[in-house]
Amino acid sequence: MVPTKRFWLFVALGLPIAAVAGIFGMPSLAIAYDVAVIVVAWLSGRIGPSPASLKVRRDFDPVLSVRAANKIVVTLTNESLEPIRGIVRDEPPPHFQASRREFPLEIGPEREMEFEYTLRPEER
Repeated sequence: MVPTKRFWLFVALGLPIAAVAGIFGMPSLAIAYDVAVIVVAWLSGRIGPSPASLKVRRDFDPVLSVRAANKIVVTLTNESLEPIRGIVRDEPPPHFQASRREFPLEIGPEREMEFEYTLRPEER
């Protein structure tokens, strides 16, 4: 599970709550908020689709040409009954130039999605 911006916003909202709790001598308020954030994060991870339900296949030529654009096709299959949204990041090896590294992901239940980009190796 990767924390989202929304999660970090909830964590940041805990700072003023902790300050108010400290000023008024109510540490239990800050502790209750922290426990609530942890429980919500845990529940979000349990309720959402399992990462194992997202299958990834990358297709490319067996030999990549040096200093030439080589087409890479990534196919994602959602095997769960829940839609999956997010960002897919494909990280090429060092010394490879990629036309793109991140792709928006919105894939329905039991559906496939493809995206493609080019890789250009600078050396063998």
